[in-house]
Amino acid sequence: MTRTCPLSSPLSFVPAMTRTCPLSFSCHSADAVVMNPDEFRRVIKNALAFTDRNNAIVTIGIKPSRPETGYGYVETAEVSSGEICKVNAFKEKPDNETAEKYLKAGNYLWNAGIFVWNIDT
Repeated sequence: MTRTCPLSSPLSFVPAMTRTCPLSFSCHSADAVVMNPDEFRRVIKNALAFTDRNNAIVTIGIKPSRPETGYGYVETAEVSSGEICKVNAFKEKPDNETAEKYLKAGNYLWNAGIFVWNIDT
C-alpha cells in the first residue's frame, strides 16, 4: 500500500512509523543569507544534537555586531547546555535607543527566525 500526504502536511504520516532513534527538524526562512556556511552547519548540528536529547525548541540567535532596528531580538537567560541558553523573551524590532540598550546589556541576540525541535516536543 502506498501512503501519500499533501505538501501542506508533510508530517502527517510520521506517527504511524516506528522509530528507534530521535527525529529532529529545523525550519529556516527561504530568504535567509548565510554568510559563514561552516559556522551555520556547526550551529545547526549542535541544535539538532541538543533536541535529540531534550524535548525543547531551539531558536537560533546571532550575536549582534551593532544596534539594529530591522531585526527582532531574543533575550537570553542562563546557559542551558554549552552555548544553548534559555529564552527569557522574544522582542519585536526595537527603536534605535532600545537596540543600543540590548547591545550594551550583552544578553540579547538577533532572532534569525530558525527553529529546531524533535518530533516528541
